Amino acid sequence: MNRTDQLTAILGPVTENEAVKAAVAVKQPDRAIALLDSMRAEFDKILPDVLPIDMFLRMALTGFRKTPELLECTRESLLGSLMECARLGLSPCTEQASLVPFREKAKDGKPATRNVTLIIGYEGYIQLMYRSGQVEQGVAEVVYEKDEWEYSLGDGGRFFHRPNILAADR
Repeated sequence: MNRTDQLTAILGPVTENEAVKAAVAVKQPDRAIALLDSMRAEFDKILPDVLPIDMFLRMALTGFRKTPELLECTRESLLGSLMECARLGLSPCTEQASLVPFREKAKDGKPATRNVTLIIGYEGYIQLMYRSGQVEQGVAEVVYEKDEWEYSLGDGGRFFHRPNILAADR
């Protein structure tokens, strides 16, 4: 006896109408995909060539899967954050640009809401710097307490750093 026969023996026969209802009940439209599809043309208009529309939408969808609270936020704040990502040419929900849900407190009798805030990450700032054409190279180093360093502004600025590698407690 196969598994279907076992279930039929336990549950009884299922009519065709019941099977159709069960299949329809299980098949729910995906809110995340529907939301992104509704704005696909708008994202495509604003995205720069460095970020293809399919990659942008895939990154956003993956972000929704990792942080389902994003879909509980106001549509305006979510789409506004995604549009800003698209305008800047940054991949949403990555180290380039994070979409972070925040709960806003209730004010003046209005209920509390959830809003999305776009936070540009270090990779996003690096992308924007290089894409601007004004930066040839960026270097990041850790300056420890015992290191010698100096920073000055004006005429392109100046940064000097001499690590004190011999210090036991840098």
